[in-house]
Amino acid sequence: MKIKEIHLDFTPLLDVTLIILFYFILFSNIGSHNVAEAEKMRSDAEALKQQADDRMAALEAADSDKAALAKALEEFGSGSNLSFIYTRTESGWELSVKRGDETLSTFDQNSDVTNGMLTLLEDEGYGDDSCLLINFAYDSSEYLISARNSISPMFDAVTEKYSGRVFISSANTHREENKNEDQIQEKP
Repeated sequence: MKIKEIHLDFTPLLDVTLIILFYFILFSNIGSHNVAEAEKMRSDAEALKQQADDRMAALEAADSDKAALAKALEEFGSGSNLSFIYTRTESGWELSVKRGDETLSTFDQNSDVTNGMLTLLEDEGYGDDSCLLINFAYDSSEYLISARNSISPMFDAVTEKYSGRVFISSANTHREENKNEDQIQEKP
């Protein structure tokens, strides 16, 4: 038997291997580019979703504020809103809280007006998202003007708790009797 020499030419095999390697590198580069582009698109979509969520939350808050204000205006229109009546008594001063003709509570100079008022408002069903329209009637006599400083922290606490959605209408009820005539005149 005769042994024949086998001569193999590896050039075509090397060409095929290099072509396969070229396509592998090309497609992996395209894939990484697509992944980077997809990641950028995902982050952009998340940013847009966050903006949409923020706008939706703002719209819901505006609707909530609108509903709270409408309820407060309805109470005000029907006369069932809260009234704070600040008067002088023999022993000092008194702050009566009324809803219509019903007296809900009365505070005097010995009371913890701030905590008592916050508790009263919670008991009356006012939540942190409520809107309050309050009539504040007071006698502007010199004594009550100086004593008003004792209830100012209460107004500050109520305004802070209800996020600035507290509207207070003040009315001076100071009247002076005219000694020459038996009639009451409102002081200018």
